[in-house]
Amino acid sequence: TVKSIGKNTFENSDITEIILPGTVTEIQDYAFNGCSKLKTIYAKNATKIGEYAFNDCIMLKNLFLLSEIESIGKYAFANSGSNQNLITGSTFRLSLKKLNDIPEGAFSNSSVSEIELGNISSIGTNAFAGCNQLVFVHIDDLFNMPRNCFKGCKSLTDVEIHGLTYIPASAFYNC
Repeated sequence: TVKSIGKNTFENSDITEIILPGTVTEIQDYAFNGCSKLKTIYAKNATKIGEYAFNDCIMLKNLFLLSEIESIGKYAFANSGSNQNLITGSTFRLSLKKLNDIPEGAFSNSSVSEIELGNISSIGTNAFAGCNQLVFVHIDDLFNMPRNCFKGCKSLTDVEIHGLTYIPASAFYNC
């Protein structure tokens, strides 16, 4: 029974779709890094996603994850879907209520369009910077937001963040 996708397993391969069995709960560092033809990911039972796991999956169009994800590594989805225009027929919406921390660059320059988060203790620098398709952000509770968090999110129209008492310089620069 496969429980984990190892480091660098499919890195730079030409795969176009990934349907992970329900037994897979972990996707390790660089597992799908550089899979430039990957369009669809079904990882419905993954709870841990490593650093750079889906970095540079530039054709990513559909992402299916459950809200049970507990950890995401830095730059896990950076540049994912960056060659896609997610106007019709695409799904890159994330509801990650169990996640406590968003690391540096986790979704930077990706085509994520909507993000819903629970109680977040920290967000890394540039976590969502350059997400040109991002239109909706909802965070149940966030105490501290870093600089450049949503920098360059030009489509961002709806932001709801509870618990925040200070918004730093450049947090929403060029939105």
